[in-house]
This record gives sequence, structure tokens and C-alpha cells, in this order.
Amino acid sequence: MKLDFDFKDLDKWENFYKLYKAIHELKLVGKVEIKETYKGYHVYASYVTDPDKELNLRYYFGDDPIRIAYDEERLRQAPHLFDVLYRHKITGKVVATRKGLLILTDEKYDEVQVNE
Repeated sequence: MKLDFDFKDLDKWENFYKLYKAIHELKLVGKVEIKETYKGYHVYASYVTDPDKELNLRYYFGDDPIRIAYDEERLRQAPHLFDVLYRHKITGKVVATRKGLLILTDEKYDEVQVNE
């Protein structure tokens, strides 16, 4: 299970409590790893359950509601993309080639391998 918290300010009680609660309760059932991102924190937990229960737990822990909404749709349309956390945001145009997909950005061309 992965959680995405889009806040940095842990001086605010609500932010501190959300992060602490997720870490503390998930540590009771498995290993937990926390990574700071440019917008906040990612929490990686070794706890595994079915996707519907995971969505409920992510609501409970206060995961990013937009990410949850995307995952609810992915669960119906593309289950292999469920619960994905992105480390970098890439914007640009995606072009299909014989070798795979290319993401055309202002800086360079990045070839992306696509899982079938």
C-alpha cells in the first residue's frame, strides 16, 4: 500500500497527526518506509490486501483524494495501474513508435518501456 500526503508543514497538528497515524498504525501490520517529496511525503507499507479494502484504508488514512479517485477509475479500466505513485511529473506529448512510447518534452526525448 502506498499513501501520498501533499503537505510539508508538520507544525500543523492536522498534518502531523495524519502522517503519524498512518505510520504508527501501518507499522503494527508490516514494514513502513517514508520518503519526502517536493510536495510532501510518500508512505510505502508492506501491508497487502485486496484493492477495495486498500481504497477504504487510503480514505481512512487521508491519502490524496485525487489519487484515490484516479485509482477508483483505474481499478475498473486498467487494474495493473492501480496504486501507482509517481516520483517525477513529466509533461509533454506522447508518441507511439515501433520501439515503444516516446515522451516528447522541451528538454529531451525520453523512451518509456510499456508493460503489456
